[in-house]
Amino acid sequence: MVLDRSRRSLGGAKVAVASVFFLNGAVFGNWVTRIPAVSDRTGASPGSLGLALLCIAVGSIAAMSLAGRGVDRFGSARVTVVTGLGTAAAITLPGLAGDVVVLGAVLFLYGATFGVLDVAMNVGAVQVVRRSGRPLMPAFHAAFSLGGLAGAGTGALAAGTGVPPAVHLGLVGAACAAGVLAVAARLPADEPEERPAGPGSRSAWRHRDVWVFGLIALFAAFSEGAMADWTALFLRDETGAGDGVAALGYAAFALSMTVARLAGEQLLSRLGRARTLAASGVVAAAGVLLAVLAAAPAAALTGFALAGLGLASAFPVAMQGAAEAVPGGRGVSAVSVIGYGGFLAGPPLIGLLAEVVTLRWALGVVALLGLLGAVVGARAPRPPAPAGTAVPVAREPADRAG
Repeated sequence: MVLDRSRRSLGGAKVAVASVFFLNGAVFGNWVTRIPAVSDRTGASPGSLGLALLCIAVGSIAAMSLAGRGVDRFGSARVTVVTGLGTAAAITLPGLAGDVVVLGAVLFLYGATFGVLDVAMNVGAVQVVRRSGRPLMPAFHAAFSLGGLAGAGTGALAAGTGVPPAVHLGLVGAACAAGVLAVAARLPADEPEERPAGPGSRSAWRHRDVWVFGLIALFAAFSEGAMADWTALFLRDETGAGDGVAALGYAAFALSMTVARLAGEQLLSRLGRARTLAASGVVAAAGVLLAVLAAAPAAALTGFALAGLGLASAFPVAMQGAAEAVPGGRGVSAVSVIGYGGFLAGPPLIGLLAEVVTLRWALGVVALLGLLGAVVGARAPRPPAPAGTAVPVAREPADRAG
C-alpha cells in the first residue's frame, strides 16, 4: 500500500514538473510570435525595440543570480508556484503597453519571473531525477521545447486570425495560471538534506564542479543562441536557399534537439554521463562542420539537424550536475547565469566575427565549442548513486517516510 502510494506520488511529481516546463516554454513561444504586433502598438523603432527586448535578458540574469537563495529558503515547490503565477501575470502586460518605455519595464518583470521559475523548476526536476534513480533531465527539457513549439503554433494562429495581442496574451496568462495551480499539489517537496546548512555554506561560485558544469552549459547555450539567430541567414546568403527553405534551418535544429531530448534517458542510461557528453560534443561539432562546409541547402540542413542532436543533452545534464555539486538552488542558479550569459553572447559575437571572416567560418566557432564541450564533458564528475527513495510531494508529508 505504501509502495503504491509512493509510486503514484513519483508519477504525479514527474507529470507536475514536466507540465511546468511545458507551460514555461509555451508562454515564451506565444510571446515571440506577437513581438511584431506589440512593436506596432508601441510605435517602437528597431533600435528601441531591441533595447526593450534586452530587458528580458537583464531581468532574467539579475533574478537568476538571486534565485538560488530563494529556492533554498522557501523550497522549489513554493517558488515554482509563486513565479509560475507571476509569469502568467507578467505575460499579459506587454500586450497592454502603450509605449516602448512601459514595454521595457514589463519585459524586465517578465524576464525576472521567467528566470526564477527556470531555476526553481530545474531544482524540482533534479529532485525527481534523484529520487527516481533515472536520468530524466533531458525529457523535462524536451517538455520545454515541445511547449515552445506548441506556443509558437498557437501564437501564429492568433496572429494570422487577427486576435489582438492584449487578448491573446491575456488568454495565455490565464491558461498558464490554471495549469500551474492544477499541478501545484504534485510538485516535489524539498528534503531537509537538500537545503544548505546556512549562511556559512560554501558559495556555489567557489565549487569546482559548478564551473565544470557551467562551462558545459556555456558552450551549449552559446551554440544554441548562434543556431537560433544565424541559421536562416547562413542558408540564404551562403548556400543560396530561398526564404522558405532558409526558415527551415532553425526548425531542423530545434526539432532534432527535441527528439534527442526525449531519447536522452535511454542514452544516459547506456553510456553514462561523461561518455554521453563527450559523444554529444563530437556529434554537434560534426554537424556544424557539415553545415559550414556545405554548398547545397540540403547538406546544411542535415548538418544543423545533427547539431541539434548533439547539443540536446548538454544543458539538461549541466543543470543536474550543478544541483548535485551544490544541493538546493544555488548550484543551479550559478550554472543558469553562466549558461544564459552564453546564450546572449553567442549571436552578437558570431555577428562580429562574421564581419572579419564571413558567416560561414564564423559559425565554425560553434564546432570548436562542441569539441571543447566534449573534452570538458569527458571529465565531468560522476553522478551520485541513486537514492532509490520515493519523491515526497507538497501537502503529502506522510509520503516522505517511504
